Amino acid sequence: MGSILGYFVATVKNLRGVVLVDSSDKNAVEKISWLIKRFRYRNLGIPPSLYSKGDLKKYFSKGPFIELVYPINSIRSFVEKLWNITGYPLELIESLVLSSTYVSPLLIAGSEYIRLLENIAYTSIQVCRELSNNEWKLHLRIADYTILDMYRENIGEAVDVIKYLKGNKWRSIKEVLDNRRKRVEKDTKRYWRIVCKNKEGPLKKFLLYIDLLNLLVELFRRGLFKLEDLRDDYSIALSIVPAVNINLMI
Repeated sequence: MGSILGYFVATVKNLRGVVLVDSSDKNAVEKISWLIKRFRYRNLGIPPSLYSKGDLKKYFSKGPFIELVYPINSIRSFVEKLWNITGYPLELIESLVLSSTYVSPLLIAGSEYIRLLENIAYTSIQVCRELSNNEWKLHLRIADYTILDMYRENIGEAVDVIKYLKGNKWRSIKEVLDNRRKRVEKDTKRYWRIVCKNKEGPLKKFLLYIDLLNLLVELFRRGLFKLEDLRDDYSIALSIVPAVNINLMI
């Protein structure tokens, strides 16, 4: 356990994103190469279910990529529960949970993943033109600040909401979730440089805000997540995750 936690702490310190790549995407290798060029000196995490998947493993075994680990077994169990309940691809659920756990933005290369996340996103940052390399560099860094700056507050709220769910305090839960939506709305202003103003082309989603706590509450409300399955240490997996759509760069 000590070695796993040590690896986790060292990884969090240097991680700049969790990568989710659709292995069936014909441009997958090109997108991986793009990431390698832009993160030469910082690590990018690959979720375990993707790291050993198909032909991409040989690319993930070099460059900035490292395989992520679960710091505690309960987080692995949480992933499995969400996967079984939602029916979403395992690598998508795992990437979201580990992005929160490792306090890193999620970098997505796969249009199907984006389509699925649109269904649960609070809101999105939309662009209508191609971004320059400098704009990508800046806004990937901003996405890093998006999750980091609100992380402590988000996790504290997650601890509270788990208690509220156990106590059937729905008014308190609504208040927390409303505050999180307001926090996201405020955060969108960070992206003022690229957000679509004078429309130059079709709208495309650059970033989606995914609140895993909101997802958990909804599953609980529908009776899909059981009271006896709630654990306080799920809280580190319940932050708001900025999911960046790197499909836009191809």
